[in-house]
Amino acid sequence: FGNIAAGTEHFGFWFETIGDETTKNLKAFWYNEVHSSRHFAFTSYPPGWMPSGENIIQNLKVYRNNQWGVFLHVTRNLVFKDCVFADNGENAVMINRGDDVRFERTTFIGQSQFAEEYAACNLGLKGVNLHPGRLQEFDRAGVKRGTTITDSSFETFGGDACSKSLNVGAVSVPLIFNDKQVFWEAFNAPH
Repeated sequence: FGNIAAGTEHFGFWFETIGDETTKNLKAFWYNEVHSSRHFAFTSYPPGWMPSGENIIQNLKVYRNNQWGVFLHVTRNLVFKDCVFADNGENAVMINRGDDVRFERTTFIGQSQFAEEYAACNLGLKGVNLHPGRLQEFDRAGVKRGTTITDSSFETFGGDACSKSLNVGAVSVPLIFNDKQVFWEAFNAPH
């Protein structure tokens, strides 16, 4: 409760799970904050985190991190509620092989009024970046839901979000599927 990770050389909150720890559940993770991390603010990489039950991360504030806000790799059963992601590097959230990851009542801000023009603008800002794989890639029954975003907002992506970018081809978007095949499979997945 109420922890702050600031100015770290690598990661803010790092869930490194090995062996039996991979399926361990959190008791509570509320009102924590991470900013000014050099790499990822919040990560479960490697080898991933697959808790046996639903784990709620509530009121997490992730802002002004150099590379990515959150990187979830081989992860499942996480719910981010009432969180704020603002002014992070290229991605507010990157999910690679994740299932049953939800964002509820969460705000994603590409560039706030308090942010300086980051170098990430030259790459284009992404709110949520979904990578080509899912943890349960062959779940044909539709039991696993991938990533779900509900009652959330995306602010200042695109338009003037990176108005001073040196890369005129850089595109800022709230949600991106990292390749066309992912879009096609996600669009046709059971809902």
